[in-house]
Amino acid sequence: MRVLRRLAMLGVALATLISPAHAQQARQDSPALASAVSTLKNDLRNYVTAQEQYYAAHSTYAGTVQATTLKPSPGVTVVVLTSSPKGHNAVAIHKDVPGLVCAIWVGSHSRPLDDPSKEGAPSCRLPG
Repeated sequence: MRVLRRLAMLGVALATLISPAHAQQARQDSPALASAVSTLKNDLRNYVTAQEQYYAAHSTYAGTVQATTLKPSPGVTVVVLTSSPKGHNAVAIHKDVPGLVCAIWVGSHSRPLDDPSKEGAPSCRLPG
């Protein structure tokens, strides 16, 4: 059941990413894009803190954001992709900027955006 719920949440997140009309608008409105990137990166840093708090109490990382103390910013969706006692990774999207996705990873889990970012440092893929 948890797997189905996580897949459904990921499906919603991915569907939001596929909207060329909104992505074009976000590129033209660079202050809105910069604000969304800043918000997503901040929420992902807060997500890592919430995961560390969860780990301290449970000796493993949470499999869902809802299991942590994280309260994402308005319009932001954070989805845990994988988690275990050895690490976790997650992605975040913003409803106002379809096509923008930011990610973070900690520990032995893969980098969600397959980029050269450092462990615990959020990175983003811009729309377009």
